[in-house]
Amino acid sequence: MDHPTRPVERYGSPRPWVRLVAIVATGLVALAAAGWLLWAAWSHSRPEVVSQLRGFEVIDKRTVSATITVERQRPVRAICVLKAQATDHTIVGELGVAIPADAPPTVTRTYEIPTERPATAAVLDGCTTDDQSRQR
Repeated sequence: MDHPTRPVERYGSPRPWVRLVAIVATGLVALAAAGWLLWAAWSHSRPEVVSQLRGFEVIDKRTVSATITVERQRPVRAICVLKAQATDHTIVGELGVAIPADAPPTVTRTYEIPTERPATAAVLDGCTTDDQSRQR
């Protein structure tokens, strides 16, 4: 029975500079990945605008009022979307509101959402800015 040859005997040993290039390339890729991860974590942890639904009240069969708080990091215009839901969770009314750039950094306002049929709840989809397309 023949003994299989070892890879070193068959192909020769790798050159030292090849191993060094592989180590340096791996280090650069790891450094780039770590940099991207830090950048992504930093940019997503500090959104330009965040919003919160403070409360709602069903006024009548065609109107729901919702109170929201909007906080902005800098003076930018924010667009917020409020929706009214029926008992079966279908959307029966929607209202887009704008918070102007010259408003205070933290704003609490109440809006009335007109509905097409009776609603039982109000929901805040969130707010966006020109630079932040994800609703928060």
